[in-house]
Amino acid sequence: MTQRTEKKHPQDPQEVNKMENEVGKFVHQSFSNPATAPMMNELRAYHERFTKRYRKVVSTSPICDMSQILDLLPPRLVCDRLVREYLSIFEKTMRILHAPSFLEEFNRFWEPREVRYTGFDAFIPQLSVVLIIASGLRDQDSSRRDTMERHLREEIICRYIETWLDSLQGRARLTLSTLQTQALLTLAQQVRSAQADRVWNATGKLVRSSMTAGLHRDPSEFPDVSLFEGELRRRLWMTVVEMDLQASLLCGMPIMVHGGDFTCASPVNVDDLDLFDGMREPPTPKPLDQLTDSVFQVALAGSLLQRLRAVSAAAAGSDNILTYVTELTRYLQFLPSILRLNSTPAGDFGHLFGIVMLNIYVRRVLSYLYRSSSLSSPDGDAIPEAQTAGIQSSLTILSYQNFFDPGAVDSNLGDSIKHWDLFHIFCRGDIMQAALDACLYAQLSSLVPWTKTGVVLAIDSTLNCLMRRLSRNGSDVKDALRLSVVSQFIKSDSIQGNAETLMTEGAYNVLMACRQRLPPDHVFTSPRNDQVAESTYPAPPPTLQLVSENGGVSADLPEGSSGGWYAPFDLPPHVDIDDVVSDSPFLVGLGIDDIYSNL
Repeated sequence: MTQRTEKKHPQDPQEVNKMENEVGKFVHQSFSNPATAPMMNELRAYHERFTKRYRKVVSTSPICDMSQILDLLPPRLVCDRLVREYLSIFEKTMRILHAPSFLEEFNRFWEPREVRYTGFDAFIPQLSVVLIIASGLRDQDSSRRDTMERHLREEIICRYIETWLDSLQGRARLTLSTLQTQALLTLAQQVRSAQADRVWNATGKLVRSSMTAGLHRDPSEFPDVSLFEGELRRRLWMTVVEMDLQASLLCGMPIMVHGGDFTCASPVNVDDLDLFDGMREPPTPKPLDQLTDSVFQVALAGSLLQRLRAVSAAAAGSDNILTYVTELTRYLQFLPSILRLNSTPAGDFGHLFGIVMLNIYVRRVLSYLYRSSSLSSPDGDAIPEAQTAGIQSSLTILSYQNFFDPGAVDSNLGDSIKHWDLFHIFCRGDIMQAALDACLYAQLSSLVPWTKTGVVLAIDSTLNCLMRRLSRNGSDVKDALRLSVVSQFIKSDSIQGNAETLMTEGAYNVLMACRQRLPPDHVFTSPRNDQVAESTYPAPPPTLQLVSENGGVSADLPEGSSGGWYAPFDLPPHVDIDDVVSDSPFLVGLGIDDIYSNL
């Protein structure tokens, strides 16, 4: 039976246990304490209200065929824009499609013909998922009902494509196009804020399909595989392995693919136009300091074996972890100049996002290694150099927010909220883990005052960012509440204050931020407030009513048709906006056992 990966922390065990116990005890008791229960139940209501927009899954099997998928496609001009955005942003570190081939098929798809879209049975699902991924860049300020209906339609399409993939038989299941669609579907789950375990299950299925098709073996081992297809197979295999590694780290589960499980070589650094069907000679690789369509993936693949071995060694309790830490740190230090953050052209979100994700994918492994018990001495103390590197890595991850936050000085993307959303969708777990690790580092007695001040400022800046993002895609009330309570606890030692009072203040600050994010014309209900005494904190505004009904949250939703990139479309008769279930229980992740879990 698969066991969840155990996570250790290279800090003083007594300090860790103290914080876990005190914060976990406070959160759980706050729901039964008559003075704080109304506040916590109101926060629960906001959590349901805000996350329900994005985390809904269809509770019944979709009844949808190819003709209905076609009805959902937007006009050609909208498709053109979304395809361009997908290719410029998402085809960086995770290469899935060959852009010229996809665009050629895309143009043929729109050519007029007597029988509508005949011969595109494999392309239509692929195009649909590309559009769903790119639509994740839309601004998220539409009405709640519009957002929920759009999300529901996307879920129906994704579920239909999953059913279509499962229905394929024989060689049709193992074609490169089918595997590309399956990889795109996995990426779409990430963009749509699917739970980490769902993404991990999807990547595991993708790994098995890819290995069944022989992607793990180098194309040179197959005489019938052309040079063109062989290079595309190498790209896709590196993406599949990367997806498995990253999903496993985020979910806290073991990786499926290890360094000795494949012989497939890394892709070469060339542009997509250098690859074409019928090519007789392999393309000449370009140096890594030359920008190409593949340079992000090729550079990342250069550390893949090191990262796979490092994760396996840490899981096995190896004593050689510090060597891997040193190697990966040096890898980041010697990245080509074109892959450094200071080389990003102003306003080029795709280039910036590619560089940040390259760094995140490596630092995600480093963070896992820093928390490994192997980086502790026999007496349980952290190795000093690992401790210092851990602090620096956590602060570096937190600093990436400034490149996307429209309100940050370092942002060069202008007032682009949608880019901010996408960053947090992909890196929410990394931000929270780095912030919680920073809270632990801030308690170390060995920290010099200026370092501790810098750590606390980074924590406060992150908390401020999470507060401002409440109700947006990629945000979670639980994250803000957890970090606010933890940060107040670590401050209690410095300011000689009562820890419980300060933690209550932290929770209240999150509550005030939630109230500010609620549209003034909305009235909704919250569970179980009739079971507690009157609260001691200020009453909710007149537009907010908290009552006990059936343990759920309801809202008066404005009437209106759906928005987004879809053409007008009636939901299948058996599916309604309320025929969905939420997968975001509020209590999960707030207690002592889960305070350092992957989010």
